Amino acid sequence: MRRMARHTVTTSLLDLIRTTTSDRTCDEALTVFDMGGVVSAGSETIPDGTVHFFDVLSSPAAATAEEVTVVQARGLLRATECSCPSTVPCVHEAAALLALDAAGALQIGDAGAASGTVDAPVVPPWRQILDEVLPPVREEESPVGKLCLFVDRQGLSVRIRPGEKGRKGGWIKGTMGWDRVPYARVGREVTALLETLYELSFQGYDRYGRGYGFAGEWLPLEHLDDPQLWEHLRFLHDAGVELLTWEGRVPVDLSDAPAALQAGITEGPDAALRVAGELTVAGEPVVDRPGTDHLFLGNPATTLAVVQSGPRHQQITLHRVTEPVTRDMAVLADHVRDLQVTAADRAEFESDYLPRIRNLLAVTSPDGSYTPPEPRRAVLVIEVSPVLDEAEMLTGVRLTQRWDRSGGVDDRVHEEAVLQSVRDLDGPPLEPSMSRHQAVPFLAETLPRLLELDHVRVEVTAPIPEFRRAGEDPTVTVRTAGDVDNDWFDLRVTVSIAGEDVNFADLFRALTLREPLFILPSGTYFPLDIPEFDQLRRIIDEARTLNDVGPTGLRISRYQVDMWEELVRSGLVQAQDHAWWQRIRELVADGSAVDGPARPVPSGLAATLRDYQVRG
Repeated sequence: MRRMARHTVTTSLLDLIRTTTSDRTCDEALTVFDMGGVVSAGSETIPDGTVHFFDVLSSPAAATAEEVTVVQARGLLRATECSCPSTVPCVHEAAALLALDAAGALQIGDAGAASGTVDAPVVPPWRQILDEVLPPVREEESPVGKLCLFVDRQGLSVRIRPGEKGRKGGWIKGTMGWDRVPYARVGREVTALLETLYELSFQGYDRYGRGYGFAGEWLPLEHLDDPQLWEHLRFLHDAGVELLTWEGRVPVDLSDAPAALQAGITEGPDAALRVAGELTVAGEPVVDRPGTDHLFLGNPATTLAVVQSGPRHQQITLHRVTEPVTRDMAVLADHVRDLQVTAADRAEFESDYLPRIRNLLAVTSPDGSYTPPEPRRAVLVIEVSPVLDEAEMLTGVRLTQRWDRSGGVDDRVHEEAVLQSVRDLDGPPLEPSMSRHQAVPFLAETLPRLLELDHVRVEVTAPIPEFRRAGEDPTVTVRTAGDVDNDWFDLRVTVSIAGEDVNFADLFRALTLREPLFILPSGTYFPLDIPEFDQLRRIIDEARTLNDVGPTGLRISRYQVDMWEELVRSGLVQAQDHAWWQRIRELVADGSAVDGPARPVPSGLAATLRDYQVRG
């Protein structure tokens, strides 16, 4: 033990002070206590412990004292807090511990008990029971006079932490911390917002994808992922939470003057350009001054902090940023301080670089000497790639779409309007891969209309054949080969369009495969979904079930009356002057015209016969 002028200090306490501070701080604390610089300001009983308050002078000549709080609970020293700006255990806290030890009330475990600690007051049983069963006294939940936010600038960081009112009415750290906010009774909305800010501080990522978060009592704001940081700070201020600088406890000013980041371009008499990133407040350019720094807060930044550093304290003013500032915007403005573009390089600058600058920053001319060219809007590029077989015949088309944003303007509304103009075109939708029967109408009908659209550029990667839709309906004729001795007629089907004959075998194949259109070698095509082809397709299907279809036509029996009847109705058969057919038509029209009695229907025939069939 060390013998002092007024008391004896335990070795364990001296070891504790030297370990948590330094030898120099420990010696200074002994000096402060020996000169009577520590005055007890009372104590307060808390569950399982006591809070002691002290006023501690830094020196005999000091005009003001720092407020020190010492918390003890369950026989142990739990915490110390000082109102001075120090962020580490300080001489004032050490001196207060010496005073508490001298009073025999210090509790630091076994050593504290050995040096003569006193037990915490015993709570009567009746009070313990009532405290457990009775609801707590409801206090007015308002942050006014209870909670503040200290704002401090350290290097390139602006950080905040909660504080509370001291016994003398000043704002101190005290026992208030982020973990104590939920118990501060400052209102549900204020509490929820502070907890949200605290949680957001652990969710940040830098531009390289590395995570970060704060560890400690101070919460940095420069990278906080809160796009409404300005609104949140304004809400806390309006709700009664005082914003104070840490150095000097000066109120932080929330200014209504908006801040903006832009690129200013001026033109010289020789047509050369000067480009500079420009920060404005209330529309006026900010002039750099010694001792004044401008820091963006939030990610993206919605708040500008103007920090003026004085000899005794900081003055901090916060401004709302009109357009959120991303890190890329801030980096560009910071690096483009005074960029000179010669007249010879001006065209390249305006075509290749100015659009990209515009995509980040608003471009202005502070003195009105420069008028930037109108920005080029994005162009939809549609690449058409024909697919050909070994015979150089078109088998399909592949389409790719991309945006040419070399103009640098990011306008989603414009781009959606361009896409809608493409969707509004008549014809099938543009698919990445088209079959031959999809590709031909696209190339003949849709592609020319695409070429006429604004802000659309078509790039064809290889030569493509020319196609055109027939301007008239095809002519379909079905003729018999003439009277024959047997009961079969050979039907000759001929199709022509605009004087060009159609190969029946190819047409037959297309009808059988239900293809949507037929393409002639000349590039002329016509649809196969017209009524004439529907009837011909049904006749072919029925004839194919009974006979083989030849390369130039099909065969039909003179007894296939229903098929002949359909051919007549369709108008496809032009040779209708056969005596045989005239007789059949009469039978179909009037079954009683057949002479002779009705013949008995064979018992094994399960069918409903017409009158002329019953009469043979």
